[in-house]
Amino acid sequence: MPAKRKQVYVGCRANVNRSFLLEHLLLEHISRASLPIEVRSGGVKVVEGLPNMSYYPAGVIEFIQALQRTGLDFIIPHIRQHQAHAFTIPDLHSADLVITMTKKQRDHLKQYAPPTSSVIMLSQLRDPSREEDVFDAMQEPRISVEAFVWQIAQLQYYLDIEALKTLLRLVP
Repeated sequence: MPAKRKQVYVGCRANVNRSFLLEHLLLEHISRASLPIEVRSGGVKVVEGLPNMSYYPAGVIEFIQALQRTGLDFIIPHIRQHQAHAFTIPDLHSADLVITMTKKQRDHLKQYAPPTSSVIMLSQLRDPSREEDVFDAMQEPRISVEAFVWQIAQLQYYLDIEALKTLLRLVP
């Protein structure tokens, strides 16, 4: 009998940038490693169904250029398809793990998550004692390719697949 698929939710503020990126980075790793994990993303302050990047239409070109510069072209086709999703209580109750970008988001979602769900910051995936917020390129006074590249570098640095497998008890 196949193993039950683990449910991972990744979240940020608006679900149009950081959590969208992390969702697709995770999906790529999961696909390559054939891991029994489902990934979804959401936000804590979202207009449900809002098309991706519509909060910041001027930043789309820079966002795409940063994806190209960092070798993440495979994410580009998903930009147009993505719609923002707000975290719901059922989302939190079905999650084995919730990963947030900031301490504030983690603390907010922990209030609603059942004791069986783990809610952590992405930085804590690499090092449980770390509580570092992931930089948000969209909040910069001037959106730039460099800001997105830095944000992507942080997401990739903190994303520790081996730690994820351990947290989800997917390793013997």
